[in-house]
Amino acid sequence: MLSYLYLFTQLYSCIILLDVLSDFHCGMIFGARQAGFSVSVTAYFLGFSCTTISRVYSEWCKKQKTASEWQFCRWKHLVDERGQQRMTRLVRADRRAIVTQIMTLYKCGELRMHNMSNLEADGLQQQKTTLGSTPVTQEQ
Repeated sequence: MLSYLYLFTQLYSCIILLDVLSDFHCGMIFGARQAGFSVSVTAYFLGFSCTTISRVYSEWCKKQKTASEWQFCRWKHLVDERGQQRMTRLVRADRRAIVTQIMTLYKCGELRMHNMSNLEADGLQQQKTTLGSTPVTQEQ
């Protein structure tokens, strides 16, 4: 009777631990097992039961959580490196400007750069069409 009670408490504590374990602890377990440590050695060093170690490891292997989702953990860059340099110049030019003023100047600069690139593209198109035509000379 005592052994059944012991097994039940071990199993129940394992189930509770799976819900309570953080991703950090699950990652530690997964990393130790991937490094080649046995279940008993991992349990000894991390302080969990062997059952918890084996269940967490098998659950993470089924989900493939560590190997497939690491690239999605980083922040997306809203401004590229060139935009960051422009922002730095704007802030250094007027250190007392508030955020809305800086953003307005930044967006105006983007609009101006966009319009300039469109004008340059239009100018190149006009030059390409006039290259084949004969130049007009003025007679005096």
